[in-house]
Amino acid sequence: MKRVKPEYIVYCSNAGHTHAYAKLFAEETGLPLIKIDEALKKLPEGSKIIFFGWVQNNIIQGYKQIREKKFDVCAVVSVSMFGRGSGVKALRNVAGVDWEIPFFPLKGGADPSRLGLTQKMMYKTFTAKKMRELKLLLNPTPLEMDMMRTIERGKSTVKSRYLDIVLDWYNTGAYEEQDFEDDFSNEYKKTKIDEIDENRHASWVASQKKKLEKEELRKGTYKQHADGYMQRGRTREEWENLDGAYNPDMPEADLSKYDDNTEE
Repeated sequence: MKRVKPEYIVYCSNAGHTHAYAKLFAEETGLPLIKIDEALKKLPEGSKIIFFGWVQNNIIQGYKQIREKKFDVCAVVSVSMFGRGSGVKALRNVAGVDWEIPFFPLKGGADPSRLGLTQKMMYKTFTAKKMRELKLLLNPTPLEMDMMRTIERGKSTVKSRYLDIVLDWYNTGAYEEQDFEDDFSNEYKKTKIDEIDENRHASWVASQKKKLEKEELRKGTYKQHADGYMQRGRTREEWENLDGAYNPDMPEADLSKYDDNTEE
């Protein structure tokens, strides 16, 4: 693993989260802070840099230009909505960060208003898919609840303590590749808004489960909902009559208990 101290901080930012981290790092280390456009024009080939770049579609923006310029990249800090949520090794592979370069994915947040038209469309597609996955979770972790809030509201999650691991590497040279999700339970305090979100999510899951059960009963099939994943089991008739084959002519199951409207 490379252990060379950088002489410059180069950053590529869009919504300001990456710039915020790069600025904090500059304040702690005293290194000069340079925007990527300026660095590509003024810094000579072989300059020792630490690169801060924002992430879109698992691509670290600006990193390709940095490599083409043949800078001596001492470390890479990526800033995205979920930080290590996808796993450090997976992010490293997709982003194309060489294995000898220390790599630090940090949580930045979301600000769709700062995106261009094409970027907004891609953002909406990605977040819609992610929200569907998260909402199917019966017992979301604090990290997963924070992901939902970040997507729904858009917010900055920049925290100086997230930089500690980068500063530790800079000061001591110590680095260990860690493939784990952000420990969001640490220092986590529930607010009233958090409780409302969780209650609303629980109600949504219950209503979706009810609709799914009703739909599957009409089709003559039975599904179990566990840990957010649909597992197809036997048909309902097969559960009730295990010694006989499924008969499509059997009468429709009683759905009255699943009706949303009750007579007054």
